[in-house]
Amino acid sequence: MKYPKLTASKNWPNREQFAARLRILEGEEPLRREKNADSTIQVSRGLFACPHCSETFLHRIWRFNGWEWWEDLRHVVTEHGMKVDAEFEKFIAKEIKWSAQKKVKLERPPGR
Repeated sequence: MKYPKLTASKNWPNREQFAARLRILEGEEPLRREKNADSTIQVSRGLFACPHCSETFLHRIWRFNGWEWWEDLRHVVTEHGMKVDAEFEKFIAKEIKWSAQKKVKLERPPGR
C-alpha cells in the first residue's frame, strides 16, 4: 500500500485542482465499479481531530488501486498549505482522466 507524502507548501498552483479531483474520486462509486478497482472505504466508530486546527472528521480511510489516505487529506491540503507528492498527484489526475475517456458519469457527491 502506498501513502501520499505531505510537505508544507503555500505556493502550489495545482492545489484547488487536486482537491477537486480528489473530491470527485472519493465520492464516485461508479468510477470504482467501472474499473473493478481494489477500492474500499474503512470507517471505524468515532471522530478524529485535525492536528492543525482540531476540526473533527469521521475516522475514515480511503483505499483505491494500491493507495491509502485519511479522510482529512483534502482539508490539510486546502486549509493548511500542505502539498502531496508528485506521484500521488499524478495518480489522482490519471484516475480522473481515465474516467473522462470512459465517459463514466462524474458528479460531486451531495454535501462534500
